[in-house]
This record gives sequence, structure tokens and C-alpha cells, in this order.
Amino acid sequence: DLRLENANILTMDTARPTATAVGVWAGRIVGLDEQIAGLPARRTVDLGGATLLPGLVDSHTHLVAEGFAQRAVDVSAGTTVDAVLDTIASAAAGVDAGAWIDVVGYDQRRLGRHLTRAELDRAGGGRRVIADHISGHAAVVSSAVLAGFPAAHPDLDGVERDAAAEPTGVLFERATGLARRLRLPLSMG
Repeated sequence: DLRLENANILTMDTARPTATAVGVWAGRIVGLDEQIAGLPARRTVDLGGATLLPGLVDSHTHLVAEGFAQRAVDVSAGTTVDAVLDTIASAAAGVDAGAWIDVVGYDQRRLGRHLTRAELDRAGGGRRVIADHISGHAAVVSSAVLAGFPAAHPDLDGVERDAAAEPTGVLFERATGLARRLRLPLSMG
């Protein structure tokens, strides 16, 4: 199907660390250099000496977040707004009024919409609730968390607002970081 040639190919194979040409058939590498010499290809691409690397899968973990999640309220099994809020309410019933309710496993796609700060206020009994989105790039927080935000900060652009310009409790990107910084320091116990 495809021949890539005139390349600096790093194979990641200690027996043959480099090559200058690679043949691809049905999306799989079928040979290098002399193994594909003289074979026809539907398409040939001259890479002009560019370096070609194998596809890499970035499997990684955020170790602090993983440890943090072990002590948080997991709502990943909830498939309805009511089920998620019931799980949060049950957790809130067992902690002091000044405590944080840390929620993980939140994904609005399963619920059909985002939770709101008003819902978190009720479920959390007025406590500081932060429901971290599974993507790590968003969260929903209660009014008690929003009350700790600075009056003016460039990261407040990531606070979703309703038609009346009131915060909904949904945070994106750097605004999520503002909420997480309010949560520090994390307990080691």
C-alpha cells in the first residue's frame, strides 16, 4: 500500500536500530530496506531525510490524582443525576460541616447534562463540594467553593455562567485549578 523512503527510521529494535525505507500493507509494517526492495507500492512518499518514529502510546498516570481518588467519593457508577446526588448526599452525611466532599468519576455525558452548584449545595448540605470530571479538565463545584474564588482573576474566564451571568458551578481548564488550589493542603492521613 505504502512505501516511505529516504528517511531516518528509528525502529526501536536493538537487532536493527535504523532503516531508510519502510513498507506498509493494510496499516501494518511489512518490511524494511532490502525486505521491500523491488516490491510495488500504491503510494511512495519521499521523506527527504526526515526522522520517522514508531507510533507511541502515552500511557501514564497522574499519581497524586490517583492517590487522591482513593479517598474520594466515586460517582462513576451513577447513571442519573439523582443517583449521583444521592451518593454525594450519603457521603456528606458522614463528615463535618466544614469538610470538603471530593468527588471523582464525574462525567456529564452519562447523565445527559452537567450537575449544577445548586444541586451540589443541596446534596452536600452547604459543604464545599468539588466533582472532578473524568477528563481532568473540568469540574463542578458548590457555592461554598465558588465563595473562595478571588473577585478578579484571569482564570475566572473558565467559570461557566448562566443567562443572568451567575456561575453555574461548572468550571473548565484553569478555573478548575483555582478550585483545586483552594483544596490544598491535602491530608496525608
